[in-house]
Amino acid sequence: ALKEKRLVQSLLTKDGKLSVVLINLQLDKKDANASVRVTEEMEVIREEFREKYPNLRIDNGGSTAFNTTLARAVQSDLTRLMPLSYIIIFGGLFLFLKSFMGASAIFILITSCLLCTFGLFGWVAPVLTPVAGFAPSILLSIMVADSVHVLVTYFSQLRAGNSKKESVSASLSLNLMPIFVTSVTTIIGFLSLNFSSSPPYRDLGNMVAFGVLLALIFSLFLLPSLLMLLPSKNAFQKSQNQWMESFAELVIRRKREFVIFVSGFVIFLAVFIPNNKLTDNWANYFDDSVPIVKLVTRIDGY
Repeated sequence: ALKEKRLVQSLLTKDGKLSVVLINLQLDKKDANASVRVTEEMEVIREEFREKYPNLRIDNGGSTAFNTTLARAVQSDLTRLMPLSYIIIFGGLFLFLKSFMGASAIFILITSCLLCTFGLFGWVAPVLTPVAGFAPSILLSIMVADSVHVLVTYFSQLRAGNSKKESVSASLSLNLMPIFVTSVTTIIGFLSLNFSSSPPYRDLGNMVAFGVLLALIFSLFLLPSLLMLLPSKNAFQKSQNQWMESFAELVIRRKREFVIFVSGFVIFLAVFIPNNKLTDNWANYFDDSVPIVKLVTRIDGY
């Protein structure tokens, strides 16, 4: 093999320490799990050869292995990061709102939105790409932002001595237009991904847009209903917002200085925009602990 010029420096290194076997696959485009099944079969064969030739190092890579790695990474993130995100969000809401009831209401809201969003796409488009795995993280932040506005105003009205009904009504009156405008503009932004040439990103845009629409509807209908049903004893406690009032007074008093400082800060950071480089090196998508990244690193060494 080392005497074959067409192999050396293409499928074989000069020292003979690294060789590559290329396999062309014709995968069924209608089979969403074709890459995963091929990779799993390849891993079985790889382990058999590793046992048979323990003195050789055998790995598998390529686009099929990459697609499988991406799917596994997204699945791992969903099973690990989603529960962690829920815990952090719930803990943060409880810490800042000082209300277990308020945090629970938002928890119910975001869970309902996520279930409805993925349920709909399981009905109309049961095949989801790994890119769709980013949707829950995007939706969590948007859902919390919508509901927190309603909840904070509701608690403020309660502390002012209003009844639950009056507080809910006042909260909806004050927040209806801001939430509606924010949600509509967000929906338009994500629907613009339908102009993308990549179908997975079109699916992501449609999924997030529908989730934002659900978040809008649930924030205006489900959340107020929950506030009327759930107890709100902690909400009647007077809050100590002296530090926030002091901060607000500082900003108002030093408004010119803050405008100059922030404007200068924005210009300073904007100068570094040309340093951004556009690339599509998929090896950078994963952590160094992923086997396929280790393989690419070893190959690059040759």
